[in-house]
Amino acid sequence: MKISTFSTFIALVFAISCLFLIQPTHSTRQKLSLLESTCKKTPHYHLCVFVIESHLQPLQLRSGIDVTGYARIALEVVAANASVTLDHIVEIEKQSDDKKLKSSLGSCIVSYTKIVNELLPKALNCMDKSDYNCANRNAFIAGTLADSCEKKCKASSSAVMTDTNIYMKNLCSIAVSIINQMAVPAKKTLA
Repeated sequence: MKISTFSTFIALVFAISCLFLIQPTHSTRQKLSLLESTCKKTPHYHLCVFVIESHLQPLQLRSGIDVTGYARIALEVVAANASVTLDHIVEIEKQSDDKKLKSSLGSCIVSYTKIVNELLPKALNCMDKSDYNCANRNAFIAGTLADSCEKKCKASSSAVMTDTNIYMKNLCSIAVSIINQMAVPAKKTLA
């Protein structure tokens, strides 16, 4: 079986996400205004709006969706994407005969396994406890590991993971930016 490009994978993820896309209604306009203002403070406004808006339906049954809810959605999307990405990396690694690429992908498997099994569950747990600094730190590290995976793949002269890692890094930066909006600033004291 030949190694497919990740563009096909991204198209599939996008198509699946579109199934959950909700068109805004008059009753959700206020929520969208908060969503839009929240996403404007992230580095990827359009992706932020799309991802969170497409996952709002189950939460619309709850009243009071706020920035904290958006942060949780962002982390859940990162977690789902990381899990799919890990499965994709494992498949590519199994199919590859290139030793340098296999080595890079092996390193990516270690990184994404840590993201899926440790960092994102911990970030979500921290959100539940309102420990936004902990959630932020774990989401940031997840984005850093995705970036590290990308650098290792590029070093092996392969762009097989470029789209995936960039998408993952962008999702992490959105989550971090939203969590930063909730962080309580440290109180200044007189020295």
